[in-house]
Amino acid sequence: MAAKDSDLAAFLARGDFTSPALFLFGSNADFVDSAATEVIDRVRKSRPDLSGVERFSADGLNAAPATVIDFFNERPLFGDHRFLAVTGVTERQSSYIDPLFQSGPPEMGPMLLLCSNSLTSKSKLLGAARDSGFCTMIRAYEAEFTRSELSERLAELGVDTVEPSALDLAHRRLASEDLATRTQTMRMLALYARNGRLSAEDLDACLPPGEDQLAGELLAALLSSDLRAVVAWRRRGAAEGAEPIGQLSILARALSEARRARLAATGQASGPPVFWKTDKIVKDAARRIRDIDMKLDRAISMVHQLERSARSSEGLIQERTERLLIVLARGLR
Repeated sequence: MAAKDSDLAAFLARGDFTSPALFLFGSNADFVDSAATEVIDRVRKSRPDLSGVERFSADGLNAAPATVIDFFNERPLFGDHRFLAVTGVTERQSSYIDPLFQSGPPEMGPMLLLCSNSLTSKSKLLGAARDSGFCTMIRAYEAEFTRSELSERLAELGVDTVEPSALDLAHRRLASEDLATRTQTMRMLALYARNGRLSAEDLDACLPPGEDQLAGELLAALLSSDLRAVVAWRRRGAAEGAEPIGQLSILARALSEARRARLAATGQASGPPVFWKTDKIVKDAARRIRDIDMKLDRAISMVHQLERSARSSEGLIQERTERLLIVLARGLR
């Protein structure tokens, strides 16, 4: 008998692609499409006995309804078993697909993949597939992407050692991506890894800059009193359409993370680990700046004060933001 419905991550982790039929279903068309691409890729790597995948849409199935009905009765001409993927399945195709599930279990060999983003949990077609005993049901609903899942996937790709800071950074960057982007990025990281080892520096060089990196650039400029870099950051953001309030929020978060890094150094910080580059920047600055904790507290207070003022009045906010950045850079010497 087929197991109860699996979520996508559990199905891929199990790596069992012996079922004659797979039914991939969910409510988000983009996620179902991404999941289908991933399933097809994994099946083809695990089943060299299958021929190239044959792709049918639901409309194609309407034009040739016998394609699925006769699927398991056909014999390959050249020894390879057929691999058929049908996308966009709806309840309208029940009359073409139900007979397949009403018959007995087919002989092992060929594989059928059905994909749908429109069937509800009470669908008669899904019920028939479950009751058949030979169809594996896969729920293509996006589950939380965990650090352990990331670690397992990287290990499957040959990355045996991942520094904790690198794993933390990669997880934060990938958790919000869609499945296809996440998968492609993990493969890219595996190619970039050196001797199966992935460091935070590797990720920093490999991935495009995210908010952590951009805030880190600003923090480094502030704590080194690099006035030119500080002003360039504000003006570059303005040229790209960033609102002053948005820039002030980034500034406040960067300074708050710097303060949290100082607390982490004495074991007082709570929450997730501080971004590794922020930690390095702050440790270097603490060796040069006297009373850094007091100065960071004062800087955070000044930013929040201007942010509150900006929300009630837009008057000269860009100029005031730029002037504040210069004051902070001078004050953090």
